[in-house]
Amino acid sequence: MRSIAAKFVFVLFLVFFQMHAYAFEQRGAGAPPGRAEAFASREGDRPDIEWFRREMGISPKYVEHETGVMGLSWAHFFAMVFLVLSFVAALSTVYLRYRRTKELLELILKEG
Repeated sequence: MRSIAAKFVFVLFLVFFQMHAYAFEQRGAGAPPGRAEAFASREGDRPDIEWFRREMGISPKYVEHETGVMGLSWAHFFAMVFLVLSFVAALSTVYLRYRRTKELLELILKEG
């Protein structure tokens, strides 16, 4: 059962990889640039954000300032740390439960 699931996941990975490689080849094959690529070549470092701010008339007062860790806000950083720690705790709990269940089953099989 596990080998079938592993094979399926592996095949999905290969299909995704092939699709990504094909798209990358098509982009580099001299295809005419789309509007976004032409726009990006005309504008500066972050053309999409600058264009959006200019078109929407957003005041510089509301521009995000990079603070915290890796440009993330402290609230977002701590929320992600909490989620990662919760995930690790859940994995360790599952592992410990599996190990205890295995011990109990071995004990029951010895007695029986």
